[in-house]
Amino acid sequence: MKLLVALEAHFYRTPDGRVWNDSVSDASFWQRYLNVFEEVLVVARVKQVETNDPKWKLSSGDNVEFWCLPDYQGPWQYLKQRRALQDEVKKAVKTCDAIMLRVPGAIGTLVWNVVKKTNKPYACEVVGDPWDSLAPGTVKSIARPLARVMTTWNLKRQCEQADGVSYVTEKTLQRRYPNRAAFYTHYSSIELHDIAYADSPRTEAPQGEVRIFNAGSMATLYKAQDVQIQALHKLRELGVNAKLVLAGDGVCRAQFEEVAASLEVSDNVEFLGLLPGAEAVRQELDRSDLFILPSRTEGLPRAVIEAMARGLPCVGTNVGGIPELLESDDLVPVEDAAALAERIAVMLQDAKLYTERSEQNWQKAKDYHANLLSERRTTFYTRLRRLAEQRTR
Repeated sequence: MKLLVALEAHFYRTPDGRVWNDSVSDASFWQRYLNVFEEVLVVARVKQVETNDPKWKLSSGDNVEFWCLPDYQGPWQYLKQRRALQDEVKKAVKTCDAIMLRVPGAIGTLVWNVVKKTNKPYACEVVGDPWDSLAPGTVKSIARPLARVMTTWNLKRQCEQADGVSYVTEKTLQRRYPNRAAFYTHYSSIELHDIAYADSPRTEAPQGEVRIFNAGSMATLYKAQDVQIQALHKLRELGVNAKLVLAGDGVCRAQFEEVAASLEVSDNVEFLGLLPGAEAVRQELDRSDLFILPSRTEGLPRAVIEAMARGLPCVGTNVGGIPELLESDDLVPVEDAAALAERIAVMLQDAKLYTERSEQNWQKAKDYHANLLSERRTTFYTRLRRLAEQRTR
């Protein structure tokens, strides 16, 4: 049985036929599907390049094939290439027995529009919320308001009509995007193995200069690095000796650097760029005293769970699945740098609170161990396979 997986990530293909990416996991990511299906066909945008960047991860592997769609950027390029995209998607769907849509996204919607006219079963893995991710202030585009309405409407329909639905949150996304599916569940895309966990939580509050860490894409304003820098400025005004360390890269990085310069905190903000792998991320987490994620929108953030597994206290915003991870006192309003700075200061200055949150987060992260989530995912994929087998008889 062959499973088609449609997703929004951009990939890169070198002349030797290998496919790379700078966002999703490496080739091992597809193993979750290959545990149930013999073959996986990835339908995504793929750019042809001469050489791979050393920081990219190899995405292609055994029994994994890529159906390369044009690598368009943004809504206007999408509209120009929509007919070509539709033609390619139709061809891809014909070759597969079952379909998995990692939604929201334009690629998932293209595939959905084809699949719903066939008898082939499809399931959704809902990994985000377009109503929040396209809210005012998140994307600078005149097409944003329309895209927000249309993408939200599409996701609701996709979930309503799907044979199976899985959500990355336990409750949050389910409320906005209910399903009528024959089978549904929830699990995170994250896979934490034993190596991801610190041996024990932290037993002492930090002393001296405090290292505040964030890891997140700078391709958009979603992760609110600008708000983090503003909060750092306010912390230093409060007399907190803090340094903000930002991992990640993207087109918005220059904008964030300008914010730091305008607030005269450039010397206290370190831009690390893209980190080369999971071990490098763990090393940065272990060097840090606090993790923050004041996102404007979220699904269930992998970065927070990884930080919790290292025993780091965390502060985030009350959006998406973050409230399912953190205590309510550790949540602040979106866009509120003053509230973020205040909560950080409280966390750092209260040694008892600091160690309590370290223990709570470390324990909570164990709910996301690979062994626990793998069983749930495999059951979900198996239901989809059985349905495909029934319909092909």
